[in-house]
Amino acid sequence: MATIKLTLQDVNGDPFTSGNNINIVTSQTPNAVFNEPSGTTTLEIVSAGDTVTIGGFTYTYDYLGSGDIDSDPTLPAAFIRITGSSDPNATIPIGTTYAIDLTGQPGDPGYPDLPNGNTKLGVADLNTTDPTPFPCFVAGTLIETLDGPRAVEDIEVGDMVWTMDNGFQPVRWIGTAEVAAEGDMAPIEFAPGAIGNTAALRVSPQHRVLVSGWKAELYCGSDQVLVAAAHLVTGDAVRRLSGGQVTYVHLLFDQHEIVETDGALTESLYIGPESVKALPQESVEELLTLFPELMSRAGQYPVARHVAKRHEATLLASA
Repeated sequence: MATIKLTLQDVNGDPFTSGNNINIVTSQTPNAVFNEPSGTTTLEIVSAGDTVTIGGFTYTYDYLGSGDIDSDPTLPAAFIRITGSSDPNATIPIGTTYAIDLTGQPGDPGYPDLPNGNTKLGVADLNTTDPTPFPCFVAGTLIETLDGPRAVEDIEVGDMVWTMDNGFQPVRWIGTAEVAAEGDMAPIEFAPGAIGNTAALRVSPQHRVLVSGWKAELYCGSDQVLVAAAHLVTGDAVRRLSGGQVTYVHLLFDQHEIVETDGALTESLYIGPESVKALPQESVEELLTLFPELMSRAGQYPVARHVAKRHEATLLASA
């Protein structure tokens, strides 16, 4: 049985029956283990609404859907509602609702970090089909390799790619996904020069870019930090591109790396619980076959740099 362990943020009341907006409160529920008998490890483990084990009791639940808190695309969240338990000693009432932070990774500093208060979302506003956004490059992005810059979609397993920390490293796995460029799946575009890039750079919303210098030191306590692209959106130099289809490409190395992309420095695929949930099932199965040890330790490998919290990224974007 596949499982994913998450810390949930508590919701006030039962918005499903009350019809009120969803309000997130300050308390949290740690170590909620989502159980999927089929063995899948994508977002379906949550959205299929199988069972979740909390405090030693197993509950059934409904997946209510996902949405952007306060219409802010940098604050995507999902919501579940407890529907019962076969154990008469279970303590969580039917209708108890929880929020799931869809940004960052479990284990990141400050995760989960959804803002408390009125989300301005009702149950009817939620999208029941959107997957978790995943970190990857848009096809056409130029990656620095041993043979010079190459479009990411032309790179093959075994090709040597320049990394900031470990020189040239072989690509171990490549994944692709074509999706509608809408909502949480629409790419983020950095105008030339926005983060040191020499050309327009497009990545998925949760792809993290390296920000360096005094601003990073001032707001994040480190002179080099990784920041999710969606958290840097300003509407001009950094903007969301919606419409049409977009092809995303993942590059996996032996460890989390920082690579050169169109002149900027950005991350490679990091195998954590949230990124695993977002991958297509066939990709997960392939990774399980090729890298069973890596997949069994998802989220336990070191991240290449300190990851900025959402409020830190907001300060960086506005500075």
